[in-house]
Amino acid sequence: MKYSRFIFAISTCMLMSFLHLGQKKPLHDDLELFLPEDLEVSLWAESPLLFNPTNMDVDAKGRIWVTEAVNYRNFNNDSTRLLHHERGDRVIILEDTDHDGKADKSTVFAEDRDLVSPLGIAVIGNKVIVSCAPNLIVYTDDDGDDKPDHK
Repeated sequence: MKYSRFIFAISTCMLMSFLHLGQKKPLHDDLELFLPEDLEVSLWAESPLLFNPTNMDVDAKGRIWVTEAVNYRNFNNDSTRLLHHERGDRVIILEDTDHDGKADKSTVFAEDRDLVSPLGIAVIGNKVIVSCAPNLIVYTDDDGDDKPDHK
């Protein structure tokens, strides 16, 4: 039951982060969810730690790896009014370093022009596999510094 609560909480906070973009006040102040009595929802991560999450995975250290897709909107929208990453979409690592139940650290693992609306991620040892149709991109972090050494 704890695992399902964790996944539900993460999914909900990611949804809240996605919906929070462009809002003038935090969405979670107004959000009303209907849950079974044995479940609770708490915000774990929100913008600016991450933006427009598309997928996530959990590594062996318990960190949450998130793919972001923000640049896809630029093909028909005014990019001066929207968030845009000049070096491409990103893979983010989220952590709760002070163990208070909320993410407090966001690390950009990869920001890559080859990442265009990445939709899947799998963290396996020192390899991070990202699906970005029609490609699978494999980043390898040989030295463990949370930056890809090659792809």
